[in-house]
Amino acid sequence: MKDRSYVQLTYMTGILPIAKYSSGSELNMFWEYTMASEAKYNEYFGFTDSEVDQLYEKYTRNTREIHISREDLKEWYDGYTTKSGERMYNPRSVVLALTNNNIGNYWTSSGPYDEIFYYK
Repeated sequence: MKDRSYVQLTYMTGILPIAKYSSGSELNMFWEYTMASEAKYNEYFGFTDSEVDQLYEKYTRNTREIHISREDLKEWYDGYTTKSGERMYNPRSVVLALTNNNIGNYWTSSGPYDEIFYYK
């Protein structure tokens, strides 16, 4: 897209769709890809099991007192399914849990709750 003279802006969001008729209503002629409806970008929506395995292995090698099990990561952060049926982990939560050596609700600090209300 960066080499296209007619593209002035590319906007990527997290799990919430772009509001087409609100503060972003100036946006037009865009494509919206979601992990639930399109398989094209599945690999970019989160961490796969094998990627989490690699991160967990690194965590166990570099952490003296391990407080997180691999099952903890699966139970807490394996929450997405792509169009192709692959289970995906929340990347922000996995990274923060392993960095902090603590399981927690890390997604809650990533934005306001009121945005989620409209998409329930």
